[in-house]
Amino acid sequence: MITRDDITGIVLCGGRGTRMGGAEKALQLLHGRPLVAHVLERLQPQVVAVVISANREAPAYATYRVAVVQDLADDQGPLGGLQSALRHVHTPWFFCCPGDAPFLDPQLVESLARHVDQPDITIVYPYDGEHHQHLFLLGRTALAASLDLYLASGQRSVHGFIDTHQALCVPLPGITESFTNINTGIELAAANQVPASRG
Repeated sequence: MITRDDITGIVLCGGRGTRMGGAEKALQLLHGRPLVAHVLERLQPQVVAVVISANREAPAYATYRVAVVQDLADDQGPLGGLQSALRHVHTPWFFCCPGDAPFLDPQLVESLARHVDQPDITIVYPYDGEHHQHLFLLGRTALAASLDLYLASGQRSVHGFIDTHQALCVPLPGITESFTNINTGIELAAANQVPASRG
């Protein structure tokens, strides 16, 4: 059984925030606190360390006293953030999630980890009953080399990368809220209307 001490959390905050008017999404306020603060509050008890991938506002993220890294190359998408973060991971496993998912389930990592009972499994990710949630994945840190090759070949698809590995999809229909991303100002305003105790 994989334990908390085997897993480093990677929070992906390197997007351009196009649908948020170019703003740094993970630093937008939900109930007076940045979205990333909500993510970290829920993620840190589930992992032994955290690395944030951020291409802008690095000093703001550094205030959370975790490692903050920038992409090794431009325009690589979420996998570019994962690639750079993996160079700072010292555990055999990592769990990654977006920095704009403030309702992350506090048992999500354990729910995925308990399904790793075969040595050939390299990636585990959830299915919420409607969508495969590829950006909320648990993976072996050793796949960093294959990620380098995948990106070097010009490919960017997270789904495509997962398909190149022995991956396991875990149905978790009871925690669909965990995968809610705050992508727009309208979505942020709506989330701020919900009581802070949500989730």
